[in-house]
Amino acid sequence: MEKLLSRARNPFFEHAEAEYFLAERGGEVVGRIAAISNRLHNETHGDKVGFFGFFESIDDQAVADALFTAAAAWCRERGHDVLRGPASFSVNDECGLLVDGFDTPNTLMMPHNPREADSARPRTSWSTRGGAWSSTSPYRSGWRGARS
Repeated sequence: MEKLLSRARNPFFEHAEAEYFLAERGGEVVGRIAAISNRLHNETHGDKVGFFGFFESIDDQAVADALFTAAAAWCRERGHDVLRGPASFSVNDECGLLVDGFDTPNTLMMPHNPREADSARPRTSWSTRGGAWSSTSPYRSGWRGARS
């Protein structure tokens, strides 16, 4: 995780920047979010989109709202007019939000947030865009070796 978040070591930051926000209460961290400005995405798509990712919060709407407000303000300062996510950092990384299947095991490169994460998003002017599906296989014995 340290290399992923490192502005000096992650090649993503050759064409992007990010700011990390923590919410604290009583000296303890109660939430986090990253605000992301992906210059390459916006140049490629002709967008002015800022992204958010790495969102986690206790089940407290005020904490979630404060985090999203901070991320949106940071993106707005960079000229973005849309905040899209979660994308940690881009669609080439973990993105999306688990909305069903909370009783299933984690899957590689797929979010597996608690049920409360969906309800913690700000309750105004949010819409769902797109979707991703994941499925599991009954085969759980590990990878089979390839033979040449």
